[in-house]
Order: sequence, then C-alpha cells, then structure tokens
Amino acid sequence: MKILRSTVQDGNVFPIVYNYLRSLPTVALHHTDHSLRHPLAIYSISLERVTNAFSSVLDEYNKLSKVPMNEDDEPRLDFDPLITTQTELLESMQTHIDNSYQILKSLHPPILHPPIKKTAHFANQWLAEAKHPSVANFTHLIKPYRDSFAPIVNKIKHEYGRLQAIWLYCPPGLHIGGYFLEGVDKRGTLGPHMQLHGGNTALSVNRDLRYHFANLYQVDHRLMEAIVAALSKTYNYTFPSSIRVEENSESIERVAERISQLPFFFFPDEVNKPTPTLHFHKDAENVELTSNVNSFIKVSSPSGKMRIITAYAGDGVTTSWRLPYPNIEFSFSRNPSN
Repeated sequence: MKILRSTVQDGNVFPIVYNYLRSLPTVALHHTDHSLRHPLAIYSISLERVTNAFSSVLDEYNKLSKVPMNEDDEPRLDFDPLITTQTELLESMQTHIDNSYQILKSLHPPILHPPIKKTAHFANQWLAEAKHPSVANFTHLIKPYRDSFAPIVNKIKHEYGRLQAIWLYCPPGLHIGGYFLEGVDKRGTLGPHMQLHGGNTALSVNRDLRYHFANLYQVDHRLMEAIVAALSKTYNYTFPSSIRVEENSESIERVAERISQLPFFFFPDEVNKPTPTLHFHKDAENVELTSNVNSFIKVSSPSGKMRIITAYAGDGVTTSWRLPYPNIEFSFSRNPSN
C-alpha cells in the first residue's frame, strides 16, 4: 500500500488516523464509560512513544557508525544502547497495535446485556464479544505485519529472549549493522533463533527501520478505515470526504527524513524480500511523505570476505556460539568490550 501525506493537503504528515481522531463526533465518545482516556489522547501518547523509539535507534546506530578503529584495527563497539533502543522500538510498535484496539473500544458503546464474558480481558477480545462491526477486518489486515515481529517481542517478554547485535565491515569502508533474537539449538549452541531466523539470518537496521516505519502508517491507515466503518454502522455517521488538520508534525518529520536517508544496503537474504520505501521532501511551502511497504527496487548486500563483530557475553555455561550467514566468508572478531 502506497500512502502519501503532505502538509499542504492534510495539514500535517502524521498518520492519517490522527486527523480523524481530531474530528470525532461527540455521539461516538464512550471512553469514560470504559475508564479510558479520550481516543486522541490514547493515540497521541502511543505515537509519541513510537516516534521517540525510532529516534533513539537512529541515534545509537549513528554513534556506532562513527566509532573509529583502534590501534589493532578493530573498533570498540558498545552494542548495549542499540539493543536497548531496538527492543523498545519493537515493544512500542506492539503496544501501538494494542492501543488501536483500545481506541476502537473507546468509540463503542458499553455492552451490558448480555454482559461481556469475564475472560475478555483484552480490548480485542472485548470488541469481538461486543460484535464490533469492523474489528475483525482490522485484525485480518494488520495480521501479516503483527505476526512478523510479535513473536520476537513475546519471547523477550515471556521466554527470556534477548536481542543480539551484529556489525559487518565490508571493504572498501562499508558497514552494515543489525540484530537477531538469540536462540539455542539442540546441540546447545547459541545463535540466531532457529524458528524465527532459520538459525542463520538477521535483520539489518537499514531495512528494519524502513519496514516498521512504513507499517506504522499502514496500520494507522487501517485503523482509520475501521473507525470510519464502525461509526457508519453504529451511529450512521459519515466523515467528510477529506479532513485537513493544521498541526505541527516536526517530531515525526525528523524521523522520516533520517530513515529515508539510510542506505539501501541490506543483509543477503533481505535482497529478495519486498523493499519498504520512504520518500521525504521538504521545502518552504510543503512537507511530503510517501511510504510503501511492498516496493521492489534494486538494493545492495555484502559479499566476499568481511569482518563481523558481535557481543556474545559469557554466562558460565554456554561454550559454543553460531553466527548468521554461514555461507559468507567471515573474519570473526568478538567485541572486546564484552
């Protein structure tokens, strides 16, 4: 899906659902009945967290990109800040999806007869029990994206999952950073998770940030569609054909611009995947942002002999480790800071 936002047309470049949440009819507001914030407040807080997470990952990635070689021709890389911010980004995106269901719930009247089952603890379950008119389609449309990263978040939260960073140096003077979820194979070797990464791949920051940012706009577009459909069926309310809301969106503009400037230099297995793209243009009169989750453009990937740096830390038990991309000739270097 190709999504275009511009300040001239839309008044801001926030995801489109923002304008609709700023234009809700009073009849649809049931947030206090559910002990929830106003739906716009839920969204604004959630989007701010996601935006800050993107910015933090970009900051840490930029710092690592500037680390010079030491006297042994080996950079001393501290991956912990990058992993911390990357984990926050994944968790904030999953929470943002969860908050979408809270927004839909805040716009649906409470159901008293028959009462909702006590097992419907989460907003998506409540909406299903309440027979919300558009939640099922919303869930269906965002499922491919959610399923692509939610298992990583769930393993981090509930199964002691840990992200691990890798850094590739490729002559002449090129580098590419990324991460993977650690997993232990049947031989007790620690490496990329067998089910989630096939045991030998990782996720490059250059592609991953584009992927999540483009999907942020797609998920929020689907949320807008779900709100429009629900209000039409529940309240017979029709939104205007176009909604323009004049608002300062510099926070997300800065993030969009920085992500758009990342090189199209991905890990080998990512070259054949659809390429999420992001185009950002700003001049004195307009800011324009175009995102597309499934573009197909030519991208580059590392090849030949490279140096890989990672930061496996000893745990007193594990004695063998596995690196991603075993078919590439690597010069392995363990992070000297760990």
